[in-house]
Amino acid sequence: MARPIFVLGMARRTGTNFCFQLLALHPDVVPATRLPEDFALHDADLLLEYARRTRRQWNPRWGFHADAEARLVRRLGGALEAFLEAEGLEEGAASGRRPLFKTPSVRNLDRFFDLFPEAALVVLVRDGRDVVESTTRSFGWSHEAATRAWCDAARAVRDFDRTRPAAGPRRHHLLRYEELVRAPEETLRGVLDSLGLDAARYDFDAARELPVFGSSTFRGESAEVHWEPVSKSEAFQPLGRHEGWDAERRRRFDWLAGDLMRELGYAQHEPADAGPALRQRLLDAAWGARERARALAQRRKRT
Repeated sequence: MARPIFVLGMARRTGTNFCFQLLALHPDVVPATRLPEDFALHDADLLLEYARRTRRQWNPRWGFHADAEARLVRRLGGALEAFLEAEGLEEGAASGRRPLFKTPSVRNLDRFFDLFPEAALVVLVRDGRDVVESTTRSFGWSHEAATRAWCDAARAVRDFDRTRPAAGPRRHHLLRYEELVRAPEETLRGVLDSLGLDAARYDFDAARELPVFGSSTFRGESAEVHWEPVSKSEAFQPLGRHEGWDAERRRRFDWLAGDLMRELGYAQHEPADAGPALRQRLLDAAWGARERARALAQRRKRT
C-alpha cells in the first residue's frame, strides 16, 4: 500500500471533514469513502496492552530481543492499515494512489507512530470557543461538558506536538482550521508539501468551490445537522461562532481552557480574567460531584 495519510481532528466540530475533502481533491490521493470515520486509533490502547501482555508470556531463552513488543505492535498496525484499505476504499480505487483516512478524535494520539511508523499525519485543531459553541448547537451538550472535552483533546495535541524533533523533517503537520478558512491556498500548499504531494497537480479552483458539509448553522433547507453538500454563499461564516457569549461564559471558558488556547497559538482578545477564583472553584466542585454521581449510577446499573 502506498504511504497512507491520516487526518485526525482534535474533536468533533473541528473541521475534520473539511480538511479531508480538500486533501481528497489531489489526484494522487484516494479517500476512504466507504469508511468515513475509521477510529482506528481511538481504542488502540487495548491493542497495545494486548501486545504488552503477550510479550510477557515469551520466555527470554527463546531469543526474542527487547524490541519484540514494538515489532509486534508495528505488525498489528500494518494489519490495521491493510484492513482500512480493503474496507474503506472503493474496490480497485487505490492503483498506487495514497489512501486518505480520517477520524474526529485524538485519543491515543501519542501512540500513533508506534502503530503506523510510515504513515503521514495531519492533526487538525480549532479555536476551542467555536468548537464548544458548534458542539452545543449540533449535539445538545452543555457548555461545561464541551469545554472540558476540548481541553482533554488540546492537552493530547499539545503533549504530542512537544515530541516533534527540533531539527529535521517533522513526522506530523499541526494544522489550524482557521488557517484553512482564511488563507486556503497558501495553507494547503504548506500541507501538501509536508505530505510529499505535488501542489502543481492540485486543483485549487475546485478547492475554492468546495461545498459545505455538516455545518452546525449553514444547513441549506434542513433544520437538522446533516452531511449532504450545501453550496457556499456569503452567509457561511465558520469563524467566530462564540461571539455571542456573555461575560460569564467567557470567564468560565478562560478558567478551564485559557492556558491551553494560548499554548495552541490562539490569542484571546478579551482580558484573560476568569473572575473571582472562589466562584470558579465552586463550579469545578459542582462538576466533579455530578461526574462522580453519574459514574456511580453507571456502576450500579451494570451490576
